Amino acid sequence: MEKYENFKYIIPYIIVIILFVVGLVFVFTKIHFKAQKKIFIAQIKQNKLEIDHQKELLNSVIQVQEDERKRMGRLIHDDIGNRIHILSICVQQIEMNECRSKDILLKQLPLLSDATRSLAYDMYPVEIEYLGLVDFLKEIQMSLFQKIDFQIYTSKKIKIKDLQIQLQIFRIIQEFLNNVIKYAHASVVTLCLRQTNTYLSIALHDNGIGFNVSEVKKGMGMNNIDFRVKALFGNHKWKSEPNKGTSLIIKIKNKDGR
Repeated sequence: MEKYENFKYIIPYIIVIILFVVGLVFVFTKIHFKAQKKIFIAQIKQNKLEIDHQKELLNSVIQVQEDERKRMGRLIHDDIGNRIHILSICVQQIEMNECRSKDILLKQLPLLSDATRSLAYDMYPVEIEYLGLVDFLKEIQMSLFQKIDFQIYTSKKIKIKDLQIQLQIFRIIQEFLNNVIKYAHASVVTLCLRQTNTYLSIALHDNGIGFNVSEVKKGMGMNNIDFRVKALFGNHKWKSEPNKGTSLIIKIKNKDGR
């Protein structure tokens, strides 16, 4: 009887403990499901972001292709086409012994050669395959000396084994140079290439008129650069102010790290 009486006093404590344990289980279960729900929502968002990113990349690819076709079409029509037309007239006049036409012909031939080389670079820079990126850029440096002072600085040894990465980097630099020559009214462009075990950095700067980054709507050139950096899984930043030049800083994960 005494044991029964003692047990009666213990029962409420047991009930409280059971309720406490049940409560804990309920709370932890709720927290667990809440966490799982957050993870699930995060995964859905991540998948959506990846899909959106893929769509954005695809649209960018199409846009870049169209822009480059348009640029090459204009170059062929407006530059090379006109020069060939001038040359054909000069050849006809040379046959009639007009000395002035000979002078025009001699001036136009180097210009036609430059325009053809420029078109070839726009389509595919073959020299990069056997020269490599840095030496090919030095060739570009020499060809631009009459237009702009293009200065190149590199770390001791730049090793980029993947030709596609070299091509993309060249296209970025080419686009920057084209924009500078067309719009920036700059006299100097500097390129700094630096490679470490973990990343490759590309720093471009001009001493041109600059622009307000927050106000200027991105044009074709900037959009092409942004797309190419994304395609290389890199990150980049534009820095510019009116009358203070423009800088572009790019960092790309180094696949050829030692």
